[in-house]
Amino acid sequence: MTARKTNDTPRIFRITLEVSNIDEAAAFYAKLLGIEGKRHPGARHYFDCGGVILAVLDPTAGGLTPTPGPKSLYFAMDDLKAVHARAKGLEARSIGLCNSCGSASGCGAIQRSGLSPS
Repeated sequence: MTARKTNDTPRIFRITLEVSNIDEAAAFYAKLLGIEGKRHPGARHYFDCGGVILAVLDPTAGGLTPTPGPKSLYFAMDDLKAVHARAKGLEARSIGLCNSCGSASGCGAIQRSGLSPS
């Protein structure tokens, strides 16, 4: 029996951010990313970011406290300046450019200001 060659490199499918207000968080990421995303049952809102789903989840409906998520999210995009302008308008913090990613279009880190993890 010969082994089948497969790509063993894992791919990220979904990143979940827990928040305390699903409506506020969904509106923030919709404005920031420039896409509406899609609301799902169970206090979830999904944004398709090039094949990786950014899932915003509100566990407070079930009586749980949101768990802090990643320190930063990095996005690669064609018009980095436009996204940074939207982030500043949304009062995001830690807006920075990544010079080491090798992306032709650029990438940047964006965090919500004063709303960790909501």
